[in-house]
Amino acid sequence: MRGSATGRYLRQNRAHRGHDASIVVVFDACILTRRDSAGAQHYPDHPVKVVVGYAAGSGPDIQARTVSAQLSLDLGQQFFVENRTGANGTIGTRAVIQAKPDGYTILYSSNGIAPTPYIYKNLGYDIFTDLTPIASVGVLDGLFMLVDAKSPYKTLPEFIAHATKDRAVYGSSGVGNGLHLAAEIFSKKPVSACNTSPTRALRKS
Repeated sequence: MRGSATGRYLRQNRAHRGHDASIVVVFDACILTRRDSAGAQHYPDHPVKVVVGYAAGSGPDIQARTVSAQLSLDLGQQFFVENRTGANGTIGTRAVIQAKPDGYTILYSSNGIAPTPYIYKNLGYDIFTDLTPIASVGVLDGLFMLVDAKSPYKTLPEFIAHATKDRAVYGSSGVGNGLHLAAEIFSKKPVSACNTSPTRALRKS
């Protein structure tokens, strides 16, 4: 859902839910909302903060800025992005949960939010009860495995042979995000062995 359609849905959701929400957008992707947010007859009537749990220039950040710019045009109020990075987006999510529940603090997050209840013991919130999906934004259609252009490994079998012999280290934007979990599944295959190196500000594409 994009452009004016997203704007219309946000307005309709606010009108129909009453005491039911604060908003989060997820890459892969949907908009969520806090369940105790107060309703408003004319939403929005002042600027809306869009919290992104990933670094500036990352995939979720770029999408959030694109969607925010369109929502600003469609709804006549500024939607501005604030990056609250770290812990696979959970810091940004917590900031939204703790914000005033009036629908004017929005979280835009990757699909890495989905496994967080099973990875982190003390999130400080419950994604199943504190947040509600509002709208779909986009779908990640696949993953790429890339190496440095100067690397001697040009094919997947060559890389697997290297990883099996010497162990490879790969970067991820946080423990438990989709890229990390996909790589972990790959590393569990008997033909490969990889170790992750979480990088807080790694650009997620």
